Amino acid sequence: MLDDLTGRLLVRRSALQTLTGICCWNVFLSFAIIASGFITFGVFSVVWVFLNLGVFSPGVNAFRRYLHPWLETTAVILSASLGMWGGARFNLVLYDPGIIQPSVIILVLGLHGIAAMLETLEIRLTRG
Repeated sequence: MLDDLTGRLLVRRSALQTLTGICCWNVFLSFAIIASGFITFGVFSVVWVFLNLGVFSPGVNAFRRYLHPWLETTAVILSASLGMWGGARFNLVLYDPGIIQPSVIILVLGLHGIAAMLETLEIRLTRG
């Protein structure tokens, strides 16, 4: 049901619009995971990973058929890890925001970008 809803919201006629929509959606979710992890001292990040990758997992067949779930899952795990780390060390991050390594954020953004490109390509190939 969630895939149908996000599919209707994100899939557009233009491949560039679809790519932008998927990438922005994934980056927004990662930002929400990180921010909520900071706010809840890492608790929500653990719950999100359990729900997203455990209960509502895309399934083994999606991982067999497509490459983009692997990249999105890696980005979600990195985002949740950053949220848990930041929540556990909130006082350090509050006094020195430079402690967060930009390379982790760049890696998450890059994984989401590549996953969005692959997903857009897969959508265009399957829908014609």
